[in-house]
Order: sequence, then structure tokens, then C-alpha cells
Amino acid sequence: MNRTSKALNPISVTLFGECSISAGSRMLTSVPSGFYRIAAYILLAGRDRPVLRQRIGHLLWSESDPARAGADLRQVLARIRRYQAEHGFLFITANVTTLSLSGDPRVFCDLAEFLEQLRTTDLSSSVKLCELYRGELLESQGSAGSEFEEWLFFQRSRLRDEFIDFVSLAILPDSGLTPQERNFCARRLTEVDPCNEGAYRALMWGAAESGQLSKVRHLFDVCSRRLRDELGVDPDEQTVELFLNLTHQGNTPGRTQADS
Repeated sequence: MNRTSKALNPISVTLFGECSISAGSRMLTSVPSGFYRIAAYILLAGRDRPVLRQRIGHLLWSESDPARAGADLRQVLARIRRYQAEHGFLFITANVTTLSLSGDPRVFCDLAEFLEQLRTTDLSSSVKLCELYRGELLESQGSAGSEFEEWLFFQRSRLRDEFIDFVSLAILPDSGLTPQERNFCARRLTEVDPCNEGAYRALMWGAAESGQLSKVRHLFDVCSRRLRDELGVDPDEQTVELFLNLTHQGNTPGRTQADS
């Protein structure tokens, strides 16, 4: 396969969970060290603007002196440039002072799409967010410089909180999502935030709508157990009231009862 034919393949860069790069259906291997970290930093710190090479060099090699950090960054960028050329795509670009992303529409990045979805006010975006957020940012990457790890810890927490806040609104009964979409988002929310009572209320609601009262009881039991084991508390009054309303003589839920 020549470089021209390679370039026709769409490129997918995954930064959540298990980091990877694929060209069409083919997984690309031997990704240069630093590729994923640099891409994540540009997306989150640059916010669509170039970032200073000196800054990311200091973060990634915070234990080294500036000259050594600059030399290490130059080597990494050279490997990234050769790798992208070999596989016929351009994602990370560099000049003498800054780093940026190419904006090539053929290159899809889950983090870039995630940030774009967060900017919308359409709660239906929560379905896409749940599909994209497959794990922590750079979860499969080993540790880097201490300052980069501190930055990454903050970014992971921020992204997780924004995900939870957005999806928590989407699983409300009046969000406009279909029952199937609400259940999908609520299940995903319990995976990310196992003690999220709003997610359990949405799941209990969905189970009651389909007449699965035994599942309502099971979900309430799981929610109660997790809250006690992890937080040392019982379900709040709203969750208990919804459970009792849903299970009392097999009632079908009313919209005001599941409002979380």
C-alpha cells in the first residue's frame, strides 16, 4: 500500500480508556511515546489554540533541566512526524515555538468530539458522551513528569464531573430522550459514579414502565448497598419515596414521582 492510499483511510485517535490509533479497521501499532499525552494537552490546555512547546516540555519532563526537556521533546516530535508521514495522516503539528492540531477532518479524536458535545445544550448529546467516555483520560498510559500527572489528575476530575452533570440532566423524565436512551445513559452513569442516586431512580423508573417490579426492587437494593458500603449512608428520601410509589400495588410511575 502506498502513502496515497493510506491517506484515504479515516484515522481515529482514542484518548479515553485504552489509547489507540486506527486507520479504517486497521489498528496502528508502535505509536510514539508522548503522542497521546501531547494530543490531550493541546486539546485541553490549548482550547483550539496553539500551545507553547516549552510548557509541555516542562510538564512531561518536569524533573529535567529546561535544556534537556527541550531536547527530549524535539526527539519525541521527530518520531511523531515520521510516524504520521508513514501512515499518511497529520494530527499533531509543530513549529519552532508552538504545537497545535492540524484540524484535518479525516482525523477523528474521541476527546475532541467529547469536548464538542459538552458545548451543546442539546441533552440528546448525552448518548454520544456515554459512547465516547469509555474510561479515564489516558488511562492506559504510564506516568510521566510529576507536574504533568498533577495536571492530568485535575483534567480527569473535571471531565468526569462535567460528564456526570450533563448526563444527570439527560436522564430526567422530561429530558426528551427515549426510554431506551435514558436507560443506556443511566446505566453508564452508574458505572462512572456507582453512588449516583439519580441514575438509580431513572433505572427504577424505566423498569417500572416496562412492568419489571422485581427489577425495581433489585435496583433499589443495589443502590442501598452501594451507598452504605461506600458512603455509610442510606438512600435519600426522594429515592425511597419513588421506590415505594413504584412498588405499591404495581403502580405505573407518574412523571412527577421519578423527577430527580
